[in-house]
Amino acid sequence: MGSLRLGFALICVVGCTGRVGDPLPLPAGAGPSGPTGSTGGPNTPPPPPPPLVCPDPSPQPLRRLTHQEYRNTLVDLFPEVDPSTLRLVSDPYAGYYDTNLAALAVSSNLVLDYHGNARAIAAQLRPNFGARVTCDRAQGQSCLRETVAQLGRRILRRPLSAAELDSYTGLYASGPTAGDLDTSLQVALQTLLESPDFLYRPELGTPGPDPVLAPYERATRLSYLLWASTPDDLLLDAAEAGQLETDAQLSAQVDRLLTDPKAQRGILRFTDQWLKVRALNTAGKDPSENFAEVRPAVVESLGRFVWSVFQRDGTMEELLTAPRAFVDEHTAPIFGVTPPAPGTWAEVNVDPRERAGIVTHPAFLAGHGYPGYPSPVLRGVFVLERYLCNPPRPPPPGVIQSPPPTNDNGRLLSNREGYDRVTLLAGETCAACHTTINPLGFAFEGYDTMGRFRTMDAGRPVDASGDVLGFRFNDGVELARQLGQSGQVARCLSKHWVEYAVADSALADDLCFRRDVELAFEAAGRRLPALIKAIALHPKFARPAIIQE
Repeated sequence: MGSLRLGFALICVVGCTGRVGDPLPLPAGAGPSGPTGSTGGPNTPPPPPPPLVCPDPSPQPLRRLTHQEYRNTLVDLFPEVDPSTLRLVSDPYAGYYDTNLAALAVSSNLVLDYHGNARAIAAQLRPNFGARVTCDRAQGQSCLRETVAQLGRRILRRPLSAAELDSYTGLYASGPTAGDLDTSLQVALQTLLESPDFLYRPELGTPGPDPVLAPYERATRLSYLLWASTPDDLLLDAAEAGQLETDAQLSAQVDRLLTDPKAQRGILRFTDQWLKVRALNTAGKDPSENFAEVRPAVVESLGRFVWSVFQRDGTMEELLTAPRAFVDEHTAPIFGVTPPAPGTWAEVNVDPRERAGIVTHPAFLAGHGYPGYPSPVLRGVFVLERYLCNPPRPPPPGVIQSPPPTNDNGRLLSNREGYDRVTLLAGETCAACHTTINPLGFAFEGYDTMGRFRTMDAGRPVDASGDVLGFRFNDGVELARQLGQSGQVARCLSKHWVEYAVADSALADDLCFRRDVELAFEAAGRRLPALIKAIALHPKFARPAIIQE
């Protein structure tokens, strides 16, 4: 009875699953997994598509650069800048993605950080002004205007007006530093880096009854979606030349941006948030695991794998199931393979009976485990939330988490038995929730809290079987294969990308926009670059954010 009381606090750690945020079902005949696709398990037909009601999109909100976008932008503008020296008060985390407006508020402390960073960067760059001032210094203010115009176009992501140039270069003609080009340039640079037009992404659009993004605004939106950073000169030049108008022109630019190494930052920025990689920062482990040293390598291993799939023009199924991994001396023991030379990374084939893509990657498994045991509840909720878009309802108030029982009158309980005892046998209310959550989490009982493969637990063979929501499996690899072929997972991934790309705007809930993106993803064989491209090229993605007075 004591064991039951000890574990009872876990009974309603997570509420019953709901249908909040379900992806849209595809029309009959769509999808590579069969004539009708699949919504749950691979053989489950989808329900008929709902009727679509898609009004004209409303204005999208004005966005501040996220901290990662801010750092990436400064490094791309000024490679001399060390991003670790930039001070930024932490943003609150709201929702799944850092693009959520609730995470982009501006506090007085953040304003002070922006000011301090701009001042420090301008001072740091001053000794290198010689490389940036390419005009004749003897020309004085005209040379300064030329230099500020060049820098301003990159910093503000558009050309400066004549009035703006007058403002940014006026110090040269008057004041205590009159005639000092370097000091005037330093002040102009600092002021540009504190400008709202730099710190935000203004999107006023073209005039008229049906506004779209102006060319430079579209270039900016594309680059921050695909690179999580500022447009380069080629993209700005295309905007200036009116070459971001047709589908062919936009497609060529999107292809160029996606094949550039900078795209790795944009892809991994989404992936890290979609896969809750930040959970590794708070996951406790036994001190003997030396997890603080291992954690960064686990994150890099996941990033290298994800980027490799994108570089191959890979599919969702490959992402979720490929028996490959990137390892160094820290992660190789977790994967059970021979480590490469210290300080190096190697791509290796792993046992396909033990590993399947991101679904069984240690970044997920270790991030959802406690110091002494893995958590099937956390792992099951993750699958529901991130792969199936079927998140649980919030837990009831007052829930206290306690370890599951490990002993029953001298008999060791396996992790699965302990969790079953406190979630399925303690009452109908809890069982109603956990009959869905637990089986998905139990699929990963073949991995310990660090993500190492195991076959035994409490002296008995691991039971990682399950049958839930149309998925029937004996272990995590079998579940991963079914997830990789699932139409519901494809639509859920599409939904997550849309939410990341247009969070807090009407587009996030625009059924026509979402359906178009899902269908384009299916038509492309669920190739991952095609999913992002479908968002970037959609006409509704070109709608401006209009500031309401």
